[in-house]
Amino acid sequence: MDTVGRPVLKLTATNLADEARDGQLIVRYTYPFLSAFRKPMTIFVGVFSIFAAVWAIGRVDVSIKKR
Repeated sequence: MDTVGRPVLKLTATNLADEARDGQLIVRYTYPFLSAFRKPMTIFVGVFSIFAAVWAIGRVDVSIKKR
């Protein structure tokens, strides 16, 4: 369930030599604090809207008899 899109990882190599191929690769990235709450809030709003719709439909009076 993507809300915005898929992340893209761009790798850039500098001073790459044949001796460095057995070395470790360190990947650093930044992840905004508010982006961590995007997916949970989307799921919460979706579940809440379903709950509200079921509640509203349940409150509708569909009886045929007169009061």
